[in-house]
Formats: sequence, C-alpha cells, structure tokens
Amino acid sequence: MRKQFVLLLSLSVVSDASLATSPVGPPSLYAFNVENLPPLDATAAKRAYVELARESYGGALTAARNLDTAIQTFTQKPTLAAFKATKRAWRAARAAYLPSEVFRYFDSPIDAPESGPESRINSWPVNEAVMDYVTDMGSKKPGGLVANHAELSIAAIEALDQVQDEADVTTGFHALEFMLWGQDFNPAGAGERPLSDFTDDPLATRRKQYVQLLSALLVRDLAEVNAQWQTNGKYAQQFLAFEDREALGRILRGSTMLLVEELGSERLAVPLDSGTQEDETSCFSDNTHREFAYGLAGVEAVWIRAVKPLLQKADAKAARAVDAALQDAKARSQFKVRFERVLAADADSPERVQAEALLSALNELGQALHRGGKKLGVLTAVAGVH
Repeated sequence: MRKQFVLLLSLSVVSDASLATSPVGPPSLYAFNVENLPPLDATAAKRAYVELARESYGGALTAARNLDTAIQTFTQKPTLAAFKATKRAWRAARAAYLPSEVFRYFDSPIDAPESGPESRINSWPVNEAVMDYVTDMGSKKPGGLVANHAELSIAAIEALDQVQDEADVTTGFHALEFMLWGQDFNPAGAGERPLSDFTDDPLATRRKQYVQLLSALLVRDLAEVNAQWQTNGKYAQQFLAFEDREALGRILRGSTMLLVEELGSERLAVPLDSGTQEDETSCFSDNTHREFAYGLAGVEAVWIRAVKPLLQKADAKAARAVDAALQDAKARSQFKVRFERVLAADADSPERVQAEALLSALNELGQALHRGGKKLGVLTAVAGVH
C-alpha cells in the first residue's frame, strides 16, 4: 500500500444517529443508537468472520513459508530453474495474501496502531535505489543497502524501512519483487534481473542474504498476525466480544475501504490518472492485472459467509443488490492484458474502458454494502460512501 492515511467517518452519512458505546473499547464508530432498530443477532456472523480470517491468514502464512523454502533453495544453489521457481512462489504468496486485505482498516492485528506490520508487508511504490542498483539511460548505478556494506539483519532492514520517505521501502512483498525481477524495462513482460546478480556479481552474496532476510521477516510478520486470529488468540477473543453492530460495522468497513479507497482509488484511479507504470502495485513482476480479482475474492468470502445471511433476512432486495454489484465487479476485474498495457492504451480503447468500468463497479459494490449496512443499523464509516 501507499502509507495509509486514516479516513475519518462522516456523521452526515447517518444523520439520525448517535454514537453507541461498545462493551470493549471506546465509543463505537460503527454501531449507532437509532430508535426502533430491530434486534440483531450477529453471533454467527462474528464467528464466521473470525474463522475466515484464520483461514485467510493461515493460507497466506503457508504460501509465505513456501516462498521462503524456494528462496533458501535458490540462494544455496542459484540456478535458472530455481530462480524461476522462486518467482512462481512469490506470485503464489501474493495470490494468497491479497484476499486477507479485507481484514484491514479497523485497527485489527494487521494494521493496529504502532504494532501492525502491514506497512512492512505491503508498502508501495518503492524507491529501488535504496535497495540495489538501478539502471538509468542504459547506465547501471550501484547503490542501496546491497552495495553500502552495512550490516544486513532483520533489525537493520526494519530500521531502514521508510525512514526518509514513504517510498524508501526496504521490507515486504515489493522489496522482494524488485530483488527478484529488477526494474521493468521489458515491453513484452516483467523485469529481467539477470541470474548473474546472484552468482558472478561481486555483490551476489549480499543480494542472497538480503532476499533471505526479506523472506524471513515476511514469514515472521504473517505468523504474528495469524496467531492473533487463532481460536484462543487475543484479537479473535476481543472481536467475538464486540457488541453485534460494532463487529458488523468493522466487517463492513474492511470491505468498503478495500473496495473504494484501496482497490478503487489507490490501485486503479491513481495509475489510470498518471499513466505511470511506477504507480502499479506490482510493476516489476507485471502481476498488477491479477491483483484486483484477488482482493475481490476476499470481499466475496466475507460477504457470503458473514454478512449475506444477516442482510437476506433483514432486506432481501438489498442483499440481491450486493450480489449483482459483486458479480459485475468480478467480471470487470478479469484483465486479459498486463496492466502497463492498460495504462498505455488510448482513452477509448477496450482495455481502458474496462479499467474505468471496474473503477465504477468497485465503487458501486462499496455503496451497495454501505446501503445494506444501513438496513442493519450499521455505519460503514468510510468517507465519501453514502
């Protein structure tokens, strides 16, 4: 992500409401005391959500460990086959992690103030030069922590992460992506970092050390988040104890923020507006075009298992509207070309039209979830969603 700004809720969304008090923590930003609200039993929804979070982070952790195994194999004996296998493992880890982003945006373990590791895991865009050499106008410019011969350790790369600028990323998926693919100057595909960077180059040993550390830190961070959502995990127990509308508000905020602000605004509207490849989330590997569908998979799972049963009972029409909006967004998220080609396409090209339609579909799905939340007496607390 870009270093995430916190959106304050707009009380104008629900004008006839007053803040409710949650039995856990401060006054709720989600549950509202509105007269004549029908009783709501979200016990099953809360349990389903916690189970889904446990499954999602468990899958992400397993994929990250598989990536770590691939990296260990590759760095011990850097062959072309092992290099390709490591890149495939990175893509698989990315596919497993992205659906879990639906569990963000409400101070859950992944992005809790002060302790959440999300910015270490997924920050972008990145300033490649803080890590390794970059090529400018055909000239290779050595630099970054690979070349400066400073200590390489998990503590060291954590300490350097985003210190001077939010783009000075030294940890996470996109640091690993850059170290595996290098800059992308390839008009027909992803970046083409040479295998020799890990074999014959004078800095090969430090590059291998660095990717090993990046992988180990990713596994550590995901393991810590995963532990919080286990049956006896601290946050799982806290979430299950939330008042029903408080919990449901957090559930809906996670989905609507991911749809409208992250996928829609940050990852789609910003690069469409700039037309710049650097604004892609996964520009080195050319993986961006797949990632919208992965995020939607997380939203769909939460909708079907946690929210839809409640909304269907309360307002079947509103539930059908969410279903329709979800199917539309899913269909439009299936890009057939790499995202850099979408950015380079003419405004009236099929690729660009599809991307603009996806932007509208993501927003409409967020709006549909918000309207469904209101039917249940819950505010989703996302600015601009009415």
